Amino acid sequence: MTDAMDNIVNVPLGVTIAREAIDSPWADHIWRPVSVFLDAPPVDTWRLLETRTGYEHFHVATQMLELHRKETPGYIANLESDQPGIHVIIRQGAATVDGSEPVHVHLLTASGHDVEAYGHLGEEIIGKVSIPQPLLELIEAFIAYHHKEEVFRKRKRRDHHVADDHQFGQEPLHVLRARRGKSGDV
Repeated sequence: MTDAMDNIVNVPLGVTIAREAIDSPWADHIWRPVSVFLDAPPVDTWRLLETRTGYEHFHVATQMLELHRKETPGYIANLESDQPGIHVIIRQGAATVDGSEPVHVHLLTASGHDVEAYGHLGEEIIGKVSIPQPLLELIEAFIAYHHKEEVFRKRKRRDHHVADDHQFGQEPLHVLRARRGKSGDV
């Protein structure tokens, strides 16, 4: 690592997902993220890594994990959680031109804040996988270099009634009454 770290760091990660058999009347299998790994070669098509009874593991993509300096609070929350990990978001439907793959990796993130926007419509599969140790050390160094604690500042409310602020071209009723010298109806 250099002395000066960039504001954005891209780390290529290989993504492994599993096709697991399930006993359900509506589906015969599910997809779920299994792991991420460093030094992954680029892949054009899925590569079968392992087959056992009930599941198959595929290297489906090599995708960039982007670390942004403004996202350090999310990275800290992730690393301080009971099970820190990389969030993998998989979308249903093919990302390839020929439509040969039924799911594709949409996003990798180390921030739990990023993942909150996904999964509400049921179109995504969200999984958290363990962080390889060298990547964990890189994220910790990135946080140490870029994180700045923000001091909480409570905003001071403005006074609601301002005497010379007449919106919509009409003065307030109490000002009109005072100007006309009347205390009754206007």
